[in-house]
Amino acid sequence: VKQARQDRMDFEGLVNELSSHLEEERKQAEMFKGSNAELQNYVTELQEKLERRNALLEDAQAQLSAVTEEHETGARNAEQLRAVHIEVEQQLDELTEELQHERA
Repeated sequence: VKQARQDRMDFEGLVNELSSHLEEERKQAEMFKGSNAELQNYVTELQEKLERRNALLEDAQAQLSAVTEEHETGARNAEQLRAVHIEVEQQLDELTEELQHERA
């Protein structure tokens, strides 16, 4: 009978120990669930930031392309203006020479 009582007490001790371990594991599982959710939220936040930065980068690249195109157009216009200026100067020189010949 003493042995049976001792066995029963040992068994109850093991059951209590197992219950404690199960409770600890449940708490850890809950903690990991919370950590996993926090981590997922953080990853989602980082992805959203990356998408916003990519959109800003694309916008900046589009603006840079537009400015570059305007600069190239301005450079072509300046070259054409220089060519017209040179032509006008040549015509002015020719007219000046003609006037000098007519006066002479």
